[in-house]
Amino acid sequence: MKKALIWMVLCILMPTVVFSFEGNEHKMVSDLALNIVVHYLKQDSKIKLSPDDMAKLEKLLNGTEYFNKATYGDLSAFADYHMDPKSLFKIWGDFKGLPMDEKGMNIEYLSELQNKASGTLRMLQASHNNVDHFQERLLFTYWWWHKTALLAAVEEKNLWAAMVLNAYADHFVEDFFAPGHMITPREGLHDVASKGLHDYYNEKKGTKLKVKNNQELEPLLNVLDQPEFQEYHEAKIILMNKLTKNQTIEIYGDNKLNENPQQVVFMSVVVARSILDVVESYNDQKTINHYEEFYWKSRRLVDLECKKWCKAKPNNWNNPAMAIRYGEYEEDDAKLVKFSWIYAVSISNQALFTGSEKTSRPVYDIELMPFGTPPSGNFLRDENGTACKIAPQMGFAVGYSFLQDDNYRAHGPTVRLAFPITRLDTTLSLTGAYRHFRGNDVRYTRFSPGVKLEMGFGLLFLNVGFANEYYIKNTGVLENSLAFVGGISFMY
Repeated sequence: MKKALIWMVLCILMPTVVFSFEGNEHKMVSDLALNIVVHYLKQDSKIKLSPDDMAKLEKLLNGTEYFNKATYGDLSAFADYHMDPKSLFKIWGDFKGLPMDEKGMNIEYLSELQNKASGTLRMLQASHNNVDHFQERLLFTYWWWHKTALLAAVEEKNLWAAMVLNAYADHFVEDFFAPGHMITPREGLHDVASKGLHDYYNEKKGTKLKVKNNQELEPLLNVLDQPEFQEYHEAKIILMNKLTKNQTIEIYGDNKLNENPQQVVFMSVVVARSILDVVESYNDQKTINHYEEFYWKSRRLVDLECKKWCKAKPNNWNNPAMAIRYGEYEEDDAKLVKFSWIYAVSISNQALFTGSEKTSRPVYDIELMPFGTPPSGNFLRDENGTACKIAPQMGFAVGYSFLQDDNYRAHGPTVRLAFPITRLDTTLSLTGAYRHFRGNDVRYTRFSPGVKLEMGFGLLFLNVGFANEYYIKNTGVLENSLAFVGGISFMY
């Protein structure tokens, strides 16, 4: 039992449970983007930053001992650990405005984010409340924090604070390039159901992004021709050839970025353009924003508008519209049919109410939940664009159960029908276990129905319930008893 609990805790601590690009992917893209900007500034005569301002960019690029060696990429990755970047600043005592350098940062809070244990707990909480990392909320969150960074650059004349704020913003424009973040209707969906959709789209290949206005990014792309960026030379050449031919690139989702170096290059120059907005706005003391607009519309809304106004379906009737200045998703109806697996492991104790010589016994369950939805994307949104509360989240799970007592053991297949109650962060399930009991020279087979309630967030849940159970007495006779069940569940 102790070993099983330790194994589950280790699973929780694994970074793969995050609803986002892996932290190292965000760090890699954001640091590369800032490196591109720094090299671009050194060769561009139009932008004249002071040595002190260039030093601030270098500190964010390379990290400093005082700042716990945190880089721009780390600050971007930390968006998965908190709801906003305000806690990174010292805002207590005699507050006189946003900090001008690393000396005004909240190093204690930064240390918490960098710590494996406390950082993981923050990440789990943030992954439960991460609606801003999906669909139109993602685009608006980037828009909001990028404009806030530009405000700090122009109105406050504060390059350091503007860069810290923009690092948080850039996390979200990077998530735009993860298909699971743009197609999954996170708001109103249960954590597990959201992760099923999120993982399906991020793991499947073939999602196309139509590149737009790429000529604006070419000066930044050309920086990659310098010897310092030799590892990206080939990817840059391939990317340019693709853009010349058809203006589309294939994009992968979380934990798949290293398989697609052309996507790394393109994302990095898009983020570099975001950083350059901040630098140019600060240098010119006027707002320069290449991300003033975005576009998002679900297929549900396109569907309703067409039924209302169109006599015939246009060619793009089923296509969701998701776009920023430099890219637009291209998806058709067939590709939006989804199917994936969710895995569940439960460790519980059963307390039998009558007859048994022991007060409790351990039960172990392993389950597979085939998660899918019908071909219509309309199934995921109502007419207001809000995620449906029940239908796409219902799950039918099959699995295997094992329990053991001193005088007998039992095992067998299980079934479960789960109904989410999203506003309470709970799931109500009807359960059934068809177990084979084995004792000293006796064999029995019985079906045990029950009901279970799971409460939790992220991927870890506490479960309680009742079941009609059986046990073997010392005499070898099989007896029936109502049982109370309690334990923990891990779903992935």
